[in-house]
Amino acid sequence: MKSSSLAAFLVRNRLLLFIAAILLTLATGFGMQFIKFDTNYKVFFRDDDPQLVAHETMETTYTKSDSVAFIFGLRDDEPGDLFTAERLKSISEMTQNLWKFPHAIRVDSFTNFQYSEANGFDLKVYPLFESISELDSDEIQRRKQLALSEQTLAGALLAKDGRAAFINTRLLIPEGFTESQAAEKEIIAEAFRLRDALRAQHPEFEVHLSGVPVISWQFNDSTEQDMKTLVPLMFLAVLVLAGLLLRSIIATVAVLLMVLVTIPATMGTIGWIGMTLDQISATAPMIIFTLCVCDAIHVMVSHIQLQRDGLSRDEARVTALDINMQPVLLTSITTAIGFLSLNFSDSPAFRNWGNVVAIGVMFAWLFTLLLLPMLMGFVNAKPRIAKDKGHRVDRLADWVIKHQKAFFWGGLIIAIVAALGAPRSELTDSTYQYFEPGLPLRDAAEFQERRLTGFDEVSFSLPASEADGISDI
Repeated sequence: MKSSSLAAFLVRNRLLLFIAAILLTLATGFGMQFIKFDTNYKVFFRDDDPQLVAHETMETTYTKSDSVAFIFGLRDDEPGDLFTAERLKSISEMTQNLWKFPHAIRVDSFTNFQYSEANGFDLKVYPLFESISELDSDEIQRRKQLALSEQTLAGALLAKDGRAAFINTRLLIPEGFTESQAAEKEIIAEAFRLRDALRAQHPEFEVHLSGVPVISWQFNDSTEQDMKTLVPLMFLAVLVLAGLLLRSIIATVAVLLMVLVTIPATMGTIGWIGMTLDQISATAPMIIFTLCVCDAIHVMVSHIQLQRDGLSRDEARVTALDINMQPVLLTSITTAIGFLSLNFSDSPAFRNWGNVVAIGVMFAWLFTLLLLPMLMGFVNAKPRIAKDKGHRVDRLADWVIKHQKAFFWGGLIIAIVAALGAPRSELTDSTYQYFEPGLPLRDAAEFQERRLTGFDEVSFSLPASEADGISDI
């Protein structure tokens, strides 16, 4: 079928196609209830990724790396250190109470650190600061010096200046998507409760949270906040620009309707086919929104311009579809292919992202054909009066063509100058630098690196050549 014949067919059957589009949206959108959101850091790695395999091998051999760290320290303008009876008592009590933390299997703190001390032939092992009420000030100062001189404590669980520390609670989170998600919610809720309690008890402290569940929560929370703030702002900005460009409230509403059916249809399809969303693919609706608006505006602008040039509303509809059908299709296909090429990425998260956007792009194209023939019928633009010398965009186009050489060479020079900045780009895989300053995880990581020790760690497994060989000297 030729494009002109197809355009006429779409306009002639616009009501049936409009109803079909709404029913399709309802059928696919129903699948949104089945969408699962996975915040686990492992979504960034394929199952056979060497680093992930090594990491999981170490977890199987030793223990899970999941933990929640309570990082705290005196504020910069607060004098003294942590080694007062009141502060040590609070830290010791919190350390003991964390053994009751959800899914906790081990708690490490400088207060329960098992210190070994030799006295002649006797070896005494005791926690450094557990029964604070039994210690006088001299004993507290003596043990303070022991703690600050202990290499496995100072610069790790305890700051070298004695003004900051952290309590690490190692966790055993259940396997299985549903069980792990429920466990992490419980862990995060309790962690924030304890953090707030410590802040209230010691206002002179800065208190932060870190650890794998906290990282997952921060990714999830940041995504949700973006959806609540950035997406509505983007909607508003695009609709305002669409209104200024189209100069028609009805045409702008038609563009909005295109978005309101494309995104639910896309996300519902993701739910139906069982794809899991993650921190990366959750941003796909914003990309789909932009591409969907482009398709709708292309056709709407042509429709309005043709009416202003003197065509009737029905003639303008058919001609606008005829003019834009092939370009919009080719643009949609090439865009979808571009995002589908992300399936060659090593990271499953980026593969999912590419697949979601590709599905959305093709839905946007489909709804352009199904919805716009009906919606364009509500847009009625007045023809230009005879003395009108042409649309401002036409005059701009004529002016650009007249100065095409200047624009070509000017654009080329700008592109070259901009490209010179490429070597200055820095690649980083730092987890906390995904987030802007002011967010809880970013503040916790920067506090930890500034006051205690590094945020990232490297673990080594040193296997023995035979059973019990690790104890051989």
